[in-house]
Amino acid sequence: MKYETIQAASIANQYGTLSAIIADDELFLILKNIYSKLDAIKSIQLYSSALRRIDDKNLKVRVKELRKTLNARKKELSSMT
Repeated sequence: MKYETIQAASIANQYGTLSAIIADDELFLILKNIYSKLDAIKSIQLYSSALRRIDDKNLKVRVKELRKTLNARKKELSSMT
């Protein structure tokens, strides 16, 4: 259930909810897992855009880690085509 809730919140680009997910240790790992399994470059671009809107300085390191995950997945997908 947590997985689906986190996925829905990240898809909806609810920045406040996304910030809360990133701040929570367990939920952050689930979100990172979701990002590592994305299968469309357009989705990756949209998620990256949402991360740019997170302005909480305390989450900076985690947001950076999520961006790395998205960029790595984007490279994987690009190399498959």
